[in-house]
Amino acid sequence: MIGLFHASSFSIIVLEFFHPFASISLSEKMIIVIRLKIIFILFLLFAFTKPSSAQWIRVDTLAQGEVNCTSVDSNRIFAGVSLSLNWHEGGIILLSDDSGTSWQTMDTMTSAPTSLNTNTATFFAGTYGNGVFLSTDKGSSWFSSSLTNSDGDIDGLQIIGTNVFAADLYNGGVFRSPDAGSHWTTIDSGLTNKWVSALFADGENLFAGGYFEGGGGIFLTTNNGIFWESFGVGLPRVSISGIAVVDTFIFLGTEAYYPQPGLGIFRSGIKDRTWFPVNSGLTTSNVSCIIGNNGNLFVGTYSAGIFLSTDDGLSWFPVNDGLGDAYITALTFDKDYLFAGVWNYLNGCSIWRRPLPEMITSSETAFDTPSLHFELQQNYPNPFNPSTEIELSIAKSEFVSLKIYDILGREVKTLLSEFLFPGTHRVQWDARGETGGIYFYQVRTTSSTLTKKLILLR
Repeated sequence: MIGLFHASSFSIIVLEFFHPFASISLSEKMIIVIRLKIIFILFLLFAFTKPSSAQWIRVDTLAQGEVNCTSVDSNRIFAGVSLSLNWHEGGIILLSDDSGTSWQTMDTMTSAPTSLNTNTATFFAGTYGNGVFLSTDKGSSWFSSSLTNSDGDIDGLQIIGTNVFAADLYNGGVFRSPDAGSHWTTIDSGLTNKWVSALFADGENLFAGGYFEGGGGIFLTTNNGIFWESFGVGLPRVSISGIAVVDTFIFLGTEAYYPQPGLGIFRSGIKDRTWFPVNSGLTTSNVSCIIGNNGNLFVGTYSAGIFLSTDDGLSWFPVNDGLGDAYITALTFDKDYLFAGVWNYLNGCSIWRRPLPEMITSSETAFDTPSLHFELQQNYPNPFNPSTEIELSIAKSEFVSLKIYDILGREVKTLLSEFLFPGTHRVQWDARGETGGIYFYQVRTTSSTLTKKLILLR
C-alpha cells in the first residue's frame, strides 16, 4: 500500500493544495513541501514499523557485591545479595512483590546469603560461613538457626515434606532438619563426596552434586538421606554447579575448577542413569546455574549470558537480547518472568527480568523457522514404520551432517556427513532394528543447527 503512493505524487498533491494562494512564492512552497515530506515519512515509520521484541531490562539499583541466590514464594521474589565480593563482609535480603518493578531491603546479615527457600510458613537462607538463617515473618527479619557451622558455605537448600535439607560446599556434606530448622543432623551414609555444591529435590528424590575437590559425582537419596547412592555412569570428574529435572531427564550444569575446565551440560534419563553431554549450540562450557520451567530449560553461564533449550537439551539457543554476554549468578522465575542475577566488571551486580513467553516463542521460531542458509522439513511419513524420508535444502555449498538421536541423547545413526552443493536433498532412514518411540534428527552446517522430532511406531 505504501509503494502505491510515490513521493512525487505527494508533492503534486501539496502543490495543487497551494494553487489558490498565488501570493506564495515557488521557493516558499517547496520549503513547505519538503517539511511536509519529512513529517509524512516519520508518520509512515511510526505507523508501519513493528515494535522490537521484548528484551531483558534491569529492575534494580544495586551497584556492588553479587546476587548469589534468588527464590519465589507465590508472587514474592527474594534475592540474596552480598555487600561486596568478599562474602564475609555481610549481605542483604531483597524483596519484590510486583514482579521486580521495585525492591525493598528486608534485612541485613553478617554473612552473605548463598541460597534461599521456603515452605510458606518459614523462610530459609543459607549463608557463607554462618550456617542457615530463618524468618517466620515472611522475610522481614531473620535469625540464626541451630545450624551455625562457621567454616561452611550452604550452597543448596531443598524441602521435601516437613524435612529441610542444607548442602555444605566445604566438606560438610548434607544436613537435615525435620522441624523447620530447630534441629539439624548430618546425613552422609553413602555420600562419598561431602563437598556438596548443588542440591535438588524432585518429589521424594533428593539429588546432591559434588564439587571437583571431593571427586565430583552426583548422588541420590530416596529416603530423606538415610542412605545415598551414586547416580548413573558416564559422568567424568567435574564440579557440579546446578541440577534440574525436566520431563523424564535430569540435567547437570558443570563449572571450571582448576585444573578441570567446565564441561557444559550433561543429561541422563531418570530410569536409564547414563550420562551424556548435550551442548549443541552452547558457546561456553562454564555453566553457573540451571533451572527448568514447564518443560523448558534455562542455563546461566560465566561469560555468555543465558541459553534456552525447548527440546530436552538437544539444542541450545541464546536469549540475551538487551543483556549481552554477561556472567549470570542466579536464575529464578515467577508466572510471567525469568529473573537473572548478573555481574560484570563495569556495573557490578544487578537483577534483570524478561517475559517467559516471549523467550520461548522466539526460541521455537529460531529452531523451527528455516534459516537463510538451509531449511529442514518435517520427515514424511511421521509417525512411520519402518522408514521415513527427511528433506533439507541449502542455499550455498557447505559441509552438512544429518544424525539421528534417541530420546536419551545417544547417537543412533549418521545419515549424512559430506560436502553438499546448493539445492534440495532427500535422505531415507530405514529404522528396522530400532525400538519404537521418540527420536530426534539434527542437521548441522558450518553456521547453523536445526533439530526436529520424529516417531517410530512398532
